[in-house]
Amino acid sequence: MIRFAVKDDFESVTELWSLVFGDSADIINRFLDVHFSEDSLLVYETDNRIAAMFFLLKGDVYINGEEYPSRYLYAACTHPDYRGRGIMAGLINAAHRLCAQKSVDYICLLPAEESLYGYYEKFGYKALYGVRKLSEKDFQSSLTDSGFAFTENLDLSTVRDRVFAKINYFKWNKEAVDFAFDFNEYYGGKSIRNRKGYILYNANENLITVKEVACHAFEIDFIIDSLPDEHYGCHLNALVPCGDLQGEKHGMIVPLNKKAEGILPEKMNVYLGLTLD
Repeated sequence: MIRFAVKDDFESVTELWSLVFGDSADIINRFLDVHFSEDSLLVYETDNRIAAMFFLLKGDVYINGEEYPSRYLYAACTHPDYRGRGIMAGLINAAHRLCAQKSVDYICLLPAEESLYGYYEKFGYKALYGVRKLSEKDFQSSLTDSGFAFTENLDLSTVRDRVFAKINYFKWNKEAVDFAFDFNEYYGGKSIRNRKGYILYNANENLITVKEVACHAFEIDFIIDSLPDEHYGCHLNALVPCGDLQGEKHGMIVPLNKKAEGILPEKMNVYLGLTLD
């Protein structure tokens, strides 16, 4: 049976999530506190247990200055005992139908691996979300203290929306953006932020992975000057919006009605950004 989860399902949901993704009950419960609602978690129940599930997180697809009600499909998983039965396909088709009934225009997702792009294409998803990767040569300058520092009580979603207002992107609400920073920090990630923008990143040995940089014009100097001196000499991997350029695919989108389909750009120039990956 396919249905939306209720709070009585939290124990089963936590068990399945932990089994498949390996996260602790603590971070899963934090996620549920922020993101759970009566229509946010679709599950497949059989044999008195949840065999498969995914979240349909609320957001908006922002295209050409207009916002369209959307969902982000997240944490799709099937219990090992029930794989290979087409259960996930049934859940995806049900999500399309249920979201369309609620006048949702798009569902977006980021495949966990390259091979899954082909899987989701079977359900009408298109790889329109793109990024461009900053090359290693862009980060050869020495690091300096620019005074870019943490500011308490900063509304990160407002900063994000202000920076990305002139591009096509997936727009998260305040709670979702704040949780993305908390989620990153929980796993040892770091951030640098003020009212000009922010950098969300992870630093491991000789590699800095920037998960999102939000500043006007996406200036490379902004990244260089903002990172602490302790990271000097590290290799850096940063993905930024591709703009009107043909970038690397980084996410997929499916329109749920004819109007939404007609609005999508022809080329890959929509930015997904924060994804809790």
